[in-house]
Amino acid sequence: MTTGNLNQTWRDVAFKQYVADYEADVPFPITYLIKVPEWDQDLLFNVPKKISLRTFKNSVLGFCRAAQGADLIYDGEHISIQPRKASSALPKETETHQDQDDILT
Repeated sequence: MTTGNLNQTWRDVAFKQYVADYEADVPFPITYLIKVPEWDQDLLFNVPKKISLRTFKNSVLGFCRAAQGADLIYDGEHISIQPRKASSALPKETETHQDQDDILT
């Protein structure tokens, strides 16, 4: 699956998968786990009920606008998005470097 996604953005992957699920009449709610390189995090996208592709795209765009320089938790009208791990559970930058230094010594 990774090889097929190399030339696509995370949004392209999300839209493509949503279309496939929409056309296959997959039961909702649906949750997608997507790696978002812009924020270097895995995000959980939750779609509670079936919505049109245009609405899904607009909701993802709304998330992107809201997430610029802000928290990555989004609870919109049609979708909700949150990091796979709570930000308090993520290691601090200095702790990560300290752990690496400890391993090397």
